[in-house]
Amino acid sequence: AVGLVQGGQLSEGVEMFERALRAQRAVAGKESADLVLPLSSLGNLLTKVGRAEEGERLLREGYELSQRALEQGHPHRAVVSINFGNLLLDTKRFVEAMPLLLEALSGFEQALGPSHPNVGLAHLSLGNLYSNPANAEDRSKD
Repeated sequence: AVGLVQGGQLSEGVEMFERALRAQRAVAGKESADLVLPLSSLGNLLTKVGRAEEGERLLREGYELSQRALEQGHPHRAVVSINFGNLLLDTKRFVEAMPLLLEALSGFEQALGPSHPNVGLAHLSLGNLYSNPANAEDRSKD
């Protein structure tokens, strides 16, 4: 499925990710930590193909499951946090995005070390958050 997405065949990629998630739910159950990444990946993809509401719902579900099923500092928890945080950032929900992006940064640093490329991605997301003029306006109202 990832190859289809990278090759520009998004609708086929969505279908493969949906199949994978259905199969994973059937095998693992709805509260399994094994669902965290498939939920997040499909949620990200759905937002890219114009199914933003459904994508956000899956990203939120994956994030909430990661909070229940994975220990703090687990790298998958950080991945889900940054994916959901970036969606919130893209939709200008800065107040909601900030704790998720900070959690992702902390999780990546804890799990992977301060020099890992994912730590850099978390810094970039936070830089986008802090440098957005609309966010600066929101913070000045406090």
